[in-house]
Amino acid sequence: MEEKRCVLPRCVSLPHTLDTIRYLVKIAEAAMHDNARLSIRFLIFAFAISDARWMHSFAGPYFMVLHRHYNCAIGEKGYDGGIHWTVKFSRFNPHKRDEMQTKFINVTYSLPFNDSYWERIVFDTWSNNKWTPNAIVFNYPSKGCSMMKQNLVGNFSNFFQRDSSGGCVIPIGTYNFNSTTAFQMGKFPALPYGRYRGLSTSGLPWRKGCIQCAYVELDVMAK
Repeated sequence: MEEKRCVLPRCVSLPHTLDTIRYLVKIAEAAMHDNARLSIRFLIFAFAISDARWMHSFAGPYFMVLHRHYNCAIGEKGYDGGIHWTVKFSRFNPHKRDEMQTKFINVTYSLPFNDSYWERIVFDTWSNNKWTPNAIVFNYPSKGCSMMKQNLVGNFSNFFQRDSSGGCVIPIGTYNFNSTTAFQMGKFPALPYGRYRGLSTSGLPWRKGCIQCAYVELDVMAK
């Protein structure tokens, strides 16, 4: 099927119809990086619109409250432990929303991480006391480092002490940092509010399994 590109318009007055949802899927896919493949089920239009009034009750500008971060078990999804994270967060106080969480992060790269890597990010959503799998799926067949840099925005240079304006490579080594910078996915200024469990995996096309495999549990909350 021929792939067509479309330009993101302002979508303030679009009706709630299946045709509208399909249209927004095309817009969302066109807005992604050229190398990305996107699959979204019931949240497909969240980041395509940031100012539609009828969205504000359940989606829009947000900040993330982080609860847990943990690596996959060795062997899970082919994970070989090549990138290992140790991450802790301070407790979020809902009565002091302006106080950002402190993040304590230690990560070890046993191989250089660059744009040769693929990356896959899968978000499950929490509803009816259980996780609904694969609510949002991002597939990046290449340019994994650049995609991480774009989504981390200013956090990338803070975390890895790399110039975020140039090329993308993270050398072999162990990195330690504390941060109170609010975390937000830079390519997506609006998301549906709720609880998520994200799984991030990355690897090399010619290498079996994945070098990175880690989960994060978080809440997306309205600003």
